Amino acid sequence: MNIELKNICKNFGDSIVLQDINYEDDINSIAIIGPSGGGKSTLLRIIGGLLTPSSGEMYIDGKKINFDEKSLVMLRRNIGFVFQSKGLFEHLTAMENVILPLIHTFGINKPDAVQTAGKLFDRFGLSREKDKYPSQLSGGQQQRISIARAVAIKPKLLLLDEPTSALDPEYTGEVLDMLNEFQNDG
Repeated sequence: MNIELKNICKNFGDSIVLQDINYEDDINSIAIIGPSGGGKSTLLRIIGGLLTPSSGEMYIDGKKINFDEKSLVMLRRNIGFVFQSKGLFEHLTAMENVILPLIHTFGINKPDAVQTAGKLFDRFGLSREKDKYPSQLSGGQQQRISIARAVAIKPKLLLLDEPTSALDPEYTGEVLDMLNEFQNDG
């Protein structure tokens, strides 16, 4: 996938978070490294269509991304996003957290959505956790479910915002092993 950023800027009021970010490359994976508060999450949210830049242009596979709501909805349909904090809905079970976007956003019928989610739960060793609520799960389990939700849509691009930052070392290993598996699978 080719991503091109041209003079991307983002301000929040008088605070400049990103200024003239330029990048272009064909990527399979990339790491954005910088200090806390340096704008890494903001940049990922712009690439993922969750925030609009204050100025600048973005192209994905040569196509200019318009930052109007209709275009952003189409962009988001091709991107899986795993947030720094777990990002699960606390009032939904693990299974519901994965299948509801498939049903309501992608129009997949419920039996097929359950089958897709079930395969991911099996693959990630989460089958016994599917009916539990986030508060009943470990941090590693919650993050693996967030990743399962992100990949269930078969995204063209998977954005991960510090997916292991809030985890104990034991759970960090679980999540990193799973991400390695995805990268090896292409």
